[in-house]
Amino acid sequence: MATIEAAKLIHDGWQKLHELTIREGSTTYSREVVQIGHAVCVLPYDDRRRVVTLVRQLRPAVLFIGEPAMLLEAPAGLIEPGDSAEDTGKREVEEETGLQVGTLRPLGSFWVSPGSVTQRVTLFLAPYSKRDRVSAGGGLATEHENIEVVELPISEALAMLDRGEITDMKTACLLQALRLAD
Repeated sequence: MATIEAAKLIHDGWQKLHELTIREGSTTYSREVVQIGHAVCVLPYDDRRRVVTLVRQLRPAVLFIGEPAMLLEAPAGLIEPGDSAEDTGKREVEEETGLQVGTLRPLGSFWVSPGSVTQRVTLFLAPYSKRDRVSAGGGLATEHENIEVVELPISEALAMLDRGEITDMKTACLLQALRLAD
C-alpha cells in the first residue's frame, strides 16, 4: 500500500507543482505532480452536412519542446469550480467556435496523464447545424486565445487523423468515437 509521507508545493501559478515523498512498503521515493483542474473537450459535428468544427491554436508545451505548436483540436477548457462539465463544454464551444450547441453526448471522463498530472478530461460529441452559428468564435482575448475556427468534412478530419496530422489525444479519441458512431 502506498502513502504520501510529505508534499511540498514547488510552484503556485496557473498550475501547481508539488514534490511528493511516497512510501511503498520499505521503499521511499519522490515524484513531481502537476495539479490542474478538470477539463472538458467537445467535438461539434453536423451529421447532415458531414462536417466537424475544430480549432487551431498555439500550445506552449509543444512549442517548448520544438515541435509544430499550432495544433488542430476539438474545443476544450477547464471546468470552473461550481460549473458542470456540460455547461463548461457548451460555453467553450461557443467561445472558441461561435456555435451554440444544445445536446452533448457524453463519452466518459479520463485521466490525462495519471503518472504526473491530476487532471481528468470529460469528452462529449455535440451535434449542430448551420443555424447554430451565433458568432465567429475565435476565443477570448482575456484568456490570450488566438483561435482559428476550422470546419472540415468528417472524412478529411479522419484522414488527417489517420495520417498523423491531428496529434491531440482528446481530439483523436473524439474523432474515433465519431467514426464508430457512423
